[in-house]
Amino acid sequence: MDTPVVIASTSYLDHLRERHVPSMNLLSLLHDIWGIDVIRLKRVDDLYRALTHAPSISTTNLVDLYGAKYVISVTPIEKDPRFELIHARIEGLQGKREDLLKENTIKLYKNRRALPRGWLVHDFEVMEPSGMLLKMISKDFHPEKEVFLEEEPRWPSREPGQSYGKSPQSEKVELISESNNRLQLHVSARKRCLLVLSDTHFPGWKAYVDGKEAKIYRANYTFRAVPLSPGTHTVEFVYDPLSFKLGAFITLLAAIGCLVLGWFIRR
Repeated sequence: MDTPVVIASTSYLDHLRERHVPSMNLLSLLHDIWGIDVIRLKRVDDLYRALTHAPSISTTNLVDLYGAKYVISVTPIEKDPRFELIHARIEGLQGKREDLLKENTIKLYKNRRALPRGWLVHDFEVMEPSGMLLKMISKDFHPEKEVFLEEEPRWPSREPGQSYGKSPQSEKVELISESNNRLQLHVSARKRCLLVLSDTHFPGWKAYVDGKEAKIYRANYTFRAVPLSPGTHTVEFVYDPLSFKLGAFITLLAAIGCLVLGWFIRR
């Protein structure tokens, strides 16, 4: 927010919009990795700070882990082949294009290596959270190939007579549906693996693999992972916190109490 931005328009609203503050992003139905300041989670802050305090966006692979398909920057990103310049906000500005691109003009880059919402990983390493964050800011961390966990995963056991059919020829994760408190994925796995989801690990979320509840592991410091056996699966994440149920029950009791009290007062 403190970086000078070069744009032709002098409208205050245009200035805020070009800075892409969260409220302006919401008007355009755009998601960003920061979100909006409603609930601040320490681990989310830690990882975000590790990305933004890096010497440059190219020194880590965190932007790929976040699944950021596009990067808005005033600093040119020229030496990293991951990023392709697809637009620059230089309309109305005087000067040559190549010179304007070197200024603090707003540039839009496409990330060629952005990971999808969910992907499959076969290699994992168990470690403490502090060491995990240090390894993740290294360029040697490749989130598409490995995942860091805080505990050893327990793989689902196949019940007698249960079969997942023939192992698929290729592996893929397909997003079927999404709402505020539910996410459904169709997964094809050739061998035992971990489904990694670039959503925040938070109490109240439950995972169901083929209708059976499965444990959600904290992965890559602040994201989610679910172990899967070979075959095709339907994986569903549902936000169903106990606190909401308790709150609804207490509210119901309070409403009934008010009605009973009102009835006695009228009598």
